[in-house]
Amino acid sequence: FDVRTRSNRFLSQEYIARLEKMPPTWRKRYLDGEWGYLNIEAAVYPGFGDIHEMPVTIHPEWRQLRTWDFGRGHPYVGRFQVSPDGQLQAWGEILGKDITLSPFIALESRTFPPLMEGETPSLVEDFCDSTGNQKNSKTDSTDISILEGELGKHVKCRYSYIGEGVTKIQELLLLRKDGTPGLIVDPVRCP
Repeated sequence: FDVRTRSNRFLSQEYIARLEKMPPTWRKRYLDGEWGYLNIEAAVYPGFGDIHEMPVTIHPEWRQLRTWDFGRGHPYVGRFQVSPDGQLQAWGEILGKDITLSPFIALESRTFPPLMEGETPSLVEDFCDSTGNQKNSKTDSTDISILEGELGKHVKCRYSYIGEGVTKIQELLLLRKDGTPGLIVDPVRCP
């Protein structure tokens, strides 16, 4: 049984070329098909360092983002804000363990209470993993429909290649013209 990407004759050479540019851990997983524990000391994002870790002050008036990932029994939600000069700031995250989506949404609401002081629902944009469009065999609903029903609002989602996200994060890790990184992460609230 061969699960290497190169053995899939339906994938374009452009897609494979993008995968070949990924960091070593990602190449091993998504190009070579190694899905077990990878004992690789290099970071997935080698550009990430101390300069990216600093306390984040929440500014409710700034653009607020909430990102959802529907891992099987291990959902994730991240909270971000975008500063007026375009810096992405990660200020909170939760990784669920052995929990289904509805209780996880309730956990998110308790952890990040009703939209922080001064934050308004219209300022919070929700984004999610496109796998949320797949029907759940136990409920015959999609994770996105469950999420939208419980949040009472539309959740944005689009299909993208993993490489797109990796490239975007690598770009955000670079220093901007003013010498600050494009991404900072609060080390206490986003361990």
